[in-house]
Formats: sequence, structure tokens, C-alpha cells
Amino acid sequence: MWRRWAVITAFLLGFAGLLQAQTIAPLGPLGPMIPAPLGPGGATPLGPGGGGGGAPIPPATQAPTVTAVAPSSGPTTGGTGVIITGTQFGGATAVAFGATAAASYIVLSSTSISAVSPVHVAGTIDVRVTNSFGQSPINSPADNFTFNAAGCSNALDFSQACNSQYLPAMF
Repeated sequence: MWRRWAVITAFLLGFAGLLQAQTIAPLGPLGPMIPAPLGPGGATPLGPGGGGGGAPIPPATQAPTVTAVAPSSGPTTGGTGVIITGTQFGGATAVAFGATAAASYIVLSSTSISAVSPVHVAGTIDVRVTNSFGQSPINSPADNFTFNAAGCSNALDFSQACNSQYLPAMF
């Protein structure tokens, strides 16, 4: 029996420039069947060729640091694709948005992680990465991510439905 396959290519634009990840997945009745992430904490290291077929990601030699998060906001319903830039991401074992684990993440390189934001209450939190040497220190505002209530386009939306901490003073 012949099986059909699809080549899936993702292009991610972050502070590190344009990154490309590629994998091959079998086609199912509804489209490509993406395999579940592998590795600790859901991490699937991808090299330049994707699917782990590229150069290996160097292991960390100290605790990671987070130097940028893009985009820096998304809805409280989660599901926002986020590029985390920093150092010592090789062997990352966890990515957290505040105290909540990322919905998923992929270690792209020793300096870049692609993560999906989890469901979270409205507010600004620190994005932190953990490896065998420890957790990244808080690096506000570089590691901040703001969860906006439904219907909010950004943290500067002054409607009460978005975030009461940004309401103008009432006299």
C-alpha cells in the first residue's frame, strides 16, 4: 500500500532573523499528521534541515537567559506563537509563561525557542526557560509577555474589558 507524504515548512521571523524548520509527515484523511513532540518537556530540537536532521544543538553550560519575546502579547485564550530569544537553550526542559507551562515548545537553536502561549488570566508575566542548570532569571521588560482579555488588541486598549489597570482616572 502506498502512503502519501507532505513536506511541512515553517518560517519563523524573530530577533535572530528568519528561521526555517522543515519536517515530513504522512498525509491522513484530513491533511498532514503531525507527530507529537519528542524529548523532555515536549522539546523537539530542530537543526537547519528540520526534524533533528541538522547540526546538533550545543548543550547548555549554565542556566539560560531570556533576552527577547516576540510578539510580546496575545489573548488570554492562549495559542499565540512566540519566539523566545536568549542563551543556553540547548537541553531546555521547560518553558513557562509565569507559573504556567507553555502549551508546547520547540528548541530551534541554543539561542531560539518557538513556543505556544497557554491559556492564562489577563496581565503581564515573565517568560522563563529551564535547563539542567536552572531557570532563567527574571529580565523585565525583555522577557515580558502580556495576556490581553478577549477583544483586546494590545495592553494600551483602555476598555474595562481589556485590563482595568490601564483605565484612565475617573473624577
